[in-house]
Amino acid sequence: MSNISSYLAALLLLIIKSASSQNYHTIHLDSLQHETLIPQPPLALLKSNLKYFNYVTDNLLRQKRDNSFGSSTGGVKAGKDTEQTDKDQKTPLIYAAIQGYTSLAELLLSKGANIEARDNTNSTALNWAAWYNNIEMVELLLNKGANVNAQDEDLKTSLMYAAQHGHTELVKLLLSRGADINLKDKESSGAFLWAAWEGHVETVDFLLSNGSDIIEMKDSYGKTALIYAGQNGYTDLANLLLSRGANIEAVDNNGDNALMLASSNGYKETAELILSKQPNIEVKDNVGKTALMDAAANGHTDIAELLIMKGANITAKDVEGSDAFHWAAWEGHVNTTALFIEKGIDLELRDNYGNTALIYSGKRGHTEVARLLLSKGANTTAKDNSGNNALLWAVAKGYNETVRVLLTNDSDVNVQNTNGKTPLINAVMKGYTAIMEMLLAKGANVEIKDNSGMNALLWATQNGNMYIIQLLLSKGANLEEKDTNGRSALIYASQRGHEEVVEFLLSKGADITVRDNDGNDALLWAAKNGRNEVINLLLPKCSNLETKDNDEKTALIAAAGQGYTDLVDLFLSKGADISAKDKESSDAFLWATWQGHADTANLLLSSGSGLELRDAYGKTGLIYAGQRGHTDVIKLLLSKGANTKVKDKSGNNALLWAATNGHTQALENLLTKDRNIEVTDASNRTPLLNAAMNGHLEIVNVLLTQGANIEARDKDGKTPLILAAENGHAAVVSLLLKKGADVEAKDNEQTNALLWATWGGHTDVIDLILSTEKTFHVITISFYCD
Repeated sequence: MSNISSYLAALLLLIIKSASSQNYHTIHLDSLQHETLIPQPPLALLKSNLKYFNYVTDNLLRQKRDNSFGSSTGGVKAGKDTEQTDKDQKTPLIYAAIQGYTSLAELLLSKGANIEARDNTNSTALNWAAWYNNIEMVELLLNKGANVNAQDEDLKTSLMYAAQHGHTELVKLLLSRGADINLKDKESSGAFLWAAWEGHVETVDFLLSNGSDIIEMKDSYGKTALIYAGQNGYTDLANLLLSRGANIEAVDNNGDNALMLASSNGYKETAELILSKQPNIEVKDNVGKTALMDAAANGHTDIAELLIMKGANITAKDVEGSDAFHWAAWEGHVNTTALFIEKGIDLELRDNYGNTALIYSGKRGHTEVARLLLSKGANTTAKDNSGNNALLWAVAKGYNETVRVLLTNDSDVNVQNTNGKTPLINAVMKGYTAIMEMLLAKGANVEIKDNSGMNALLWATQNGNMYIIQLLLSKGANLEEKDTNGRSALIYASQRGHEEVVEFLLSKGADITVRDNDGNDALLWAAKNGRNEVINLLLPKCSNLETKDNDEKTALIAAAGQGYTDLVDLFLSKGADISAKDKESSDAFLWATWQGHADTANLLLSSGSGLELRDAYGKTGLIYAGQRGHTDVIKLLLSKGANTKVKDKSGNNALLWAATNGHTQALENLLTKDRNIEVTDASNRTPLLNAAMNGHLEIVNVLLTQGANIEARDKDGKTPLILAAENGHAAVVSLLLKKGADVEAKDNEQTNALLWATWGGHTDVIDLILSTEKTFHVITISFYCD
């Protein structure tokens, strides 16, 4: 340490100069009489942590100047200067270990630096020294008492890092100093498995010589060293492990062994080595795949051929019934597929879903595989369990070239699947114009319908594809064809709002009077869906605005119910009957109020609709608005003088309905015009009784504030408290009790609120009632059974 000033000066100069370099530097410090290979720290590391080296350097240089090394009054102090950390909790000692500054580390330790200090990854100086293979540093730290088995946040030890990086000499050192070869990290990998994962043969060999029973050690994925060797194609490692007795049949958590993974990943040399040990080549993984299937699925033809030569069963199937031939076709590997054909595979083998290799090629768009299979005589008519053949799948997926190849090999252009769909229908549904043109050129029948009665033209109009519609009509498609719902092309175009299509169909003479099975024509559908532009196209062709659907709704009623005010205005301007009613005697105005469309209702009122008109249930517009809680409609109708006292056939007026259904704002608006809060329905229930029965706390509070009779009774003699208790509405019960409701009141059956709550098992209500100051008498209820 006599020339520590020179060392630290050189060290500091190196750190600063090397901040932009990516090289390693060899420093000759004659005064320290050693040569050190120092790795260049990353620039980001230097920017954030250089101050710690500066800090330590400055202090040590000051001590040298003042001759105060080791003094009790100055210099670097143990537990203070030596333990300062950066944002990553790294101490000067950890940085010295990272950079391999052995002399600096030794000095820091002499000043009391904590050798077991940990950074934000829970790593110690020893862990870092091992990571960088700084053997001299490791020896120093171990000599100073560092814990050789210290584990970081991933539970990795210095031995694991040394093994992972193939630093065999460091591994030897650590083991000689007591490193535990059996410790495992978070993924249950030990030093041995890390060395195997990285393919370090020498390290693995040494560890095998120093560890009992580690050769079959498994990590959390169930992988052994041999499995990793197969997976990564480490042939020399596999050879070593096999020579040391590794279990060739060991499988991981997926059921894969070393041969399967070597075959899957294309490591022929490794696969050959394993096969030379005569393993069971028919072993299946968790989904039933063999090594041959793995090789075929990944297009490793040479390995597949090797496995077949070794006797692999080419017809073995996985859990879904797929064999290696299927896997090759599914993944589009032409050469591998050809290999299986050469080996005599049955071209028509099917999986559990009825797929053949040709169907797979169509489904996946593997044109060259399809071409190969067709050249070998594959059956183009074969269908899977859904009734789709290769052509149907290729069309549905939009694989133009595959479709072309299948069509040139005489695939049935009009084949139908179990849903009745043809290739042409599939192409039209997806808008695949080029495929549709190919099909039509091959004579596709434009009139074939699927199981819903939809043909190609109907699908085209539903989707609004003008080019396809024109092409189909030019091929003779029937303009007036209907599906099973009775809908024509014009109806679909109108329903969906395809203006250009509607205009075109009308120009071709499409029948505007056609009605579907629900009685809707094109105009009614356009009105129900708010298709303004379509309606403008239809109206000049429409002679009857009063056409009704099966519910007897007209276009005006339909538009009003949906709140299409501009359409209502348009229909009225064209002479639509404002008094028309549906089968429940509701007109356009009642529908507008029922659905809460205030603007539409206002227009209809100004156009002559009756404010007090009733439907078949005796409901007026105001009653509907109260029942549904449409506050804006209520305000409108009240401003127009609507009668608040009128009741429907159930005996409810607007106020009663609002209370029953819990519409607070609606009720408050109604109360501004109707102060009769004791109005009753057919069951003699007031608004308060109905609100309490249904648990509408806000409305109960509003009504009580307005002076509602808290002891009102319905025809069964039940009070608001009894009804609330019976139905378990604890919050309402609590409010009523606070407002002085008679807790001992009984109904016509002499049953009070407590008994009703008990009968319903409403314990929270029972507790509320029992907590009152009233005294209850015990009542015995007898039940008689026949």
